[in-house]
Amino acid sequence: SMTRDARLKLLAFPWPGNVRQLRNVIESMIVVDCDESLQVKRASSRDSVNQASIKDILLNQASRHERLSIADDVIINNADIEQLEIEVNKLHEFYLNLLKD
Repeated sequence: SMTRDARLKLLAFPWPGNVRQLRNVIESMIVVDCDESLQVKRASSRDSVNQASIKDILLNQASRHERLSIADDVIINNADIEQLEIEVNKLHEFYLNLLKD
């Protein structure tokens, strides 16, 4: 499902391509991934939860392998937030260029 804000942004965007191109963009799966040890450390710090509890939570979610196997694109998030922003912007530009073709 899509948030109201995301839906409004999509409706307001002047799509230069055709409906098929729009559908392909919307139906793409992007996974933001990092090493599991880093994921556990970040989640534990962010949520003030011990690492064992975070690992239990992760066991009840789709595995890393499952997420990566269905991804159309993967953003590696093993660095800092500034590097993540660079990678997100690069992929954003890539998708915008797809619409121009």
